[in-house]
Amino acid sequence: MKKLLVIGFIILSLVLVGCKKQEITGNVVAVQVGCQDTDGGIEKATQGVVTLGDEDYTDDCVAGLLIEYYCDGGQVANQNIRCPNKCSGGKCV
Repeated sequence: MKKLLVIGFIILSLVLVGCKKQEITGNVVAVQVGCQDTDGGIEKATQGVVTLGDEDYTDDCVAGLLIEYYCDGGQVANQNIRCPNKCSGGKCV
């Protein structure tokens, strides 16, 4: 009986030692997210922002053309669009 108590005590001690408190370090783990487009793709009437990793690409007007950014196969792509009226604020108006 004493042998059984000693063995039980040893097993309990090993279990308690294995359950030591884990320390939280506060390190932030970055999660990579694929290409995201706030206006949902090629949307001439809405200025959007495409994000891939740390980079942002904002729809813009350059020399009268709309530079429309969108996601294509998980990558950033763009298209130059001539607006029917004019380009202003990163969208056709």
